[in-house]
Amino acid sequence: MLSRIGADTVGSRFEAVWDIDAGAVVGHEARLRHAREGAVEEQEIWERVLSGADDDLLVSLDQLSSILHAVNYCREDGAGIHGRRGSLHLNAKPRLLRSVEDHHGAAFRRALDALRLGHMPVVIQLPIAINDQVSLLRHALANYQLNGFNVAVYARDFVQAGAILGQVRPDLIKLDAGGG
Repeated sequence: MLSRIGADTVGSRFEAVWDIDAGAVVGHEARLRHAREGAVEEQEIWERVLSGADDDLLVSLDQLSSILHAVNYCREDGAGIHGRRGSLHLNAKPRLLRSVEDHHGAAFRRALDALRLGHMPVVIQLPIAINDQVSLLRHALANYQLNGFNVAVYARDFVQAGAILGQVRPDLIKLDAGGG
């Protein structure tokens, strides 16, 4: 399934999320992909959209991309992308988290329920950019969890992961295996 975001026609691509202890794929992180091969990457799409968008438009576009990813993740055969099960991981944008005062994830939960995808395990990945803003981190984490989502927080390394766990209780800590 494709959608339009600004001047771009986009779809979804999914990258495996591994549990290093289990040595198994436990989900897939959703990324926007341009409908044309070799076209711009997700970051560039969002940078173009963010440059001219007010906060209301940003919220709407984020909800659209999240719904697009959810539908594309489940559409193959109801068991997930290519029959693989696991949770769908969605990235929250720092500006979005700052612009939404309350009820993070409430509209997305209602949309999933309306599409009969409410059973799908979803992990909202909070950006590393808010790790130092403890009140925003706590607020967003609590709101998403209240709306039935698991929440992951990024950490650069095990030391930062320990510091985060001293402040908040996410469902998951994500470490970048690539070191970046």
